[in-house]
Amino acid sequence: MFIADASFIKGTKWKILENIAQRQDIGVSPITAIELASHLCESPKEQSYNRSKVNFLKCKLFKILDDPFWISAKRGIITAHNSRQHEASMVGRLFPIVESSGTLGDLLSKYIEFPEGCKVKCNIMEYSSTVLAEEENVFRKTVSQIWAKAPLDPLLNGGHTLHPDNFGRVVMNSIKDNHLSRKHSLAYIFGISMYFGYIMDRMIVYANKRPRGIGEFNYNMIDRNDCEDAFLCLNLNLNSTDTIVTNDKGTINAINNTVERILSSSLFSRAAKFVIREKKYVMNHDEFLSHCNV
Repeated sequence: MFIADASFIKGTKWKILENIAQRQDIGVSPITAIELASHLCESPKEQSYNRSKVNFLKCKLFKILDDPFWISAKRGIITAHNSRQHEASMVGRLFPIVESSGTLGDLLSKYIEFPEGCKVKCNIMEYSSTVLAEEENVFRKTVSQIWAKAPLDPLLNGGHTLHPDNFGRVVMNSIKDNHLSRKHSLAYIFGISMYFGYIMDRMIVYANKRPRGIGEFNYNMIDRNDCEDAFLCLNLNLNSTDTIVTNDKGTINAINNTVERILSSSLFSRAAKFVIREKKYVMNHDEFLSHCNV
């Protein structure tokens, strides 16, 4: 399956997406759809609202995937709150409401029903900002945990690199922290490595933005879009054939760098290295359209 991110969806015309959706298996993560929905709130002018509306409704052309944390929880890789199982359903309920709303005011006057059965005003601003804020907190918490276990010398700010074994050590230590049996360890490595790999790649970018000698991590450096991209990487099980499609160079670099680090690290098993050798985990806009003969 191909997984389209927000940058690819926004940067590709409806007709092209409609064309490739008929020929390829393409999915959209709920957080991607919610990010696009959040732009409706920033669009009080009719022209701007219609543009944001079209970008959000493009998601309807594809399969809305389950929340990546919920998918990983079902695989026994991590734990996740039960509410995450409803994320795809909530996106699906938003589609007809947004489609039938000509203005932001019209949208905000309508009601949406939650899976529990309660109906509330469709305050998409409050809903999307709450979901995105929760996801950002999860991302920041993960960054904090990894940062605490893999501190970087502030005197090297501007010149940090990530050694493959330092990346591998974080993944292996996480197995110990979660008290996983040998039986479950490989499934965990396959399921979590791209997620950790993305985060650690971005951490190097963040660290190199700090002034030389400053060791404290500044959370203001985190781009909210990094949260979406990290959670998209949680969809990338090493043993799957899924591929993220994005225009974001940072995401492309992080995923490709993670593959190289796994192959180069002495801490990853032969099984992990074997399954990733011939796989393509990320494509840019042009590569994907070429693959689709568009």
